[in-house]
Amino acid sequence: MIKFKWKLAVIFTLFVAYVLSPIASVVNAKAIENNNETEVNIGDYLDKDINIIKESENEIIYQIEEDGQVYEYVEKSTNKDDKDVIVTTVYIIKNGEKEFYNEYETNLTYDENSEGLVTIEQIDEQSPEDTESVTVNLNDKKTEEDYYTEENYYKESPISPTIALGYLKSKGGSYVADMRYEIYSNGTAYAIGGGYKSKKTTSTNWKFRDFKAASDNIRSIEKNLITGGWLGVADAIAAAARKGQLISITLVKKLIKKAGKSIPLLGTVWTLYDYGNAVHKAKKKYNAI
Repeated sequence: MIKFKWKLAVIFTLFVAYVLSPIASVVNAKAIENNNETEVNIGDYLDKDINIIKESENEIIYQIEEDGQVYEYVEKSTNKDDKDVIVTTVYIIKNGEKEFYNEYETNLTYDENSEGLVTIEQIDEQSPEDTESVTVNLNDKKTEEDYYTEENYYKESPISPTIALGYLKSKGGSYVADMRYEIYSNGTAYAIGGGYKSKKTTSTNWKFRDFKAASDNIRSIEKNLITGGWLGVADAIAAAARKGQLISITLVKKLIKKAGKSIPLLGTVWTLYDYGNAVHKAKKKYNAI
């Protein structure tokens, strides 16, 4: 009887190892436990150098290297007056020392009459007058086809082709994030940065080319999210990013939970985070044209 139980234990252990092994490989992460702090390097997964220094229910600290500069993000969340409040403090790491860079507050207000409606408001502590808010519907049942069919493309395009423009030579970017572009045969180009807002320029304008690359990058990230069934959350994150809001890991997790989904694998959370910040960067490129 003892030998039989021992065999069952071995079989169960092997089964668990078999199931968890691919999950660990998905995010290509290595966790190091040290004094209740966890450091996770998933740079290979997101093509960035990202380390999670500490993560708990109401706090996460992580560092990201961008353009040779290391930034540390400290996110703390609380619940006040039925609102989720996320305070993000950003530091620059110089010569091993932390230097304050910025701080902003993100408030999430939930509509009592509609389960999926969430209002996201962000306050930049350095310029509180620039407070932006957006209301998103996490229960929106749109599919990829709702954004990318040719019928919707021509119906939603803010550009009216003329003889002078010639024919539409190419188009691209993301319809979900509403960061896209059109290039015509005469060299005219349009950057489209949200709904019916567009900027006319030329396809050789380096600022337009930067925007084009940024919007194509959004679409590249977006394809994996759509395949995984994360279109609704991605749409909500993009809406906030288009308003100029910075996306935090805590915000991503809150939206996932509000959408009625279980918190997914680490890689998916970071991909949604990366997606939101890609939209934010593309909007800055759009504004620069």
